[in-house]
Amino acid sequence: MSQAKLSLKVGVHDSTVYRWIKQFREDGVILYRDWRDSNKTHHAEYKVVEKVIDAYQRPARTRTWNVCHATKRDHAKEPPKPATRQGWNVHEGGRR
Repeated sequence: MSQAKLSLKVGVHDSTVYRWIKQFREDGVILYRDWRDSNKTHHAEYKVVEKVIDAYQRPARTRTWNVCHATKRDHAKEPPKPATRQGWNVHEGGRR
């Protein structure tokens, strides 16, 4: 995928993708290889270095706070709401 297409897919400007790739190369996160084919078209290939990603991975987040009491309530005791779809009441079988 080209850098221009990647920028469209991610939703950022082309220059942002170019800046990210430059930063990834400097940090050693990706291995970069480029070449020109027989038509003089420039190509670039990127390979992610997984060891670098694993070394800087954030630790798993653990919950150390109390759960809100609103999430503890028993939802099974609440009466079910009637199922409706596009104005039809499914339980009554007729139009509202």
